[in-house]
Amino acid sequence: MKRVPAKIENELAEHRKEPAHLYRVEEHVQSNDTQENRFLKYALGLILEKYESLKKRIEALNGVAEMEREKMQKMLDTLKHLQRNPFFRTVGRFKGLNQEICEWCFWHVS
Repeated sequence: MKRVPAKIENELAEHRKEPAHLYRVEEHVQSNDTQENRFLKYALGLILEKYESLKKRIEALNGVAEMEREKMQKMLDTLKHLQRNPFFRTVGRFKGLNQEICEWCFWHVS
């Protein structure tokens, strides 16, 4: 560490007589592979799967106009295009949400 941040400098002064006190330095790392992005990739996959199934069921009905079929196909193509976006190649598999994310959702959605 080249420079001691003011926050840690104050903490050092405050706890200088406590040899058991632990310090930490946080370093922000820029990455696309975050829990939020893994969830987005997972949710997009589920939406695509459900939409494709729904589209097939609707098309199985006899009274669907060609214009509506084209709209549904265009939407399906858009969802597939989003799923194949190069951004998602750098995002890993979704493994569930941890407590930190759930608390964030609770405070920002409420």
